[in-house]
Amino acid sequence: MFYGFDLKNPNAKFSAPNKLFEALAAGKAIMTGNFGEIGRVVREAKCGVLLKDFSMNEIKETLLSLNSQVLSQYRKNALVCGLQKYNWKKANATLLDQYRCLFQ
Repeated sequence: MFYGFDLKNPNAKFSAPNKLFEALAAGKAIMTGNFGEIGRVVREAKCGVLLKDFSMNEIKETLLSLNSQVLSQYRKNALVCGLQKYNWKKANATLLDQYRCLFQ
């Protein structure tokens, strides 16, 4: 799954798009830039490729360099990350904990 973003946009450093979580839930490898939350998650979960830039040449070269074994591992890592860390059950618990802290 590809996610590109205008890095000049101030929201880039905070970007954790729905597309990221859709990819994790579906066990899909992610191709994106090394920025914001999406970059952090892809890097930590080892669930995809972080591009140096969004040029056609960079994307083409990256796609050509991937083999089925690497893609399979990225997909597996994405699914595990989605099931264990980034899911509604965990998000719900985190949100409730944060609200509890506000009212103590």
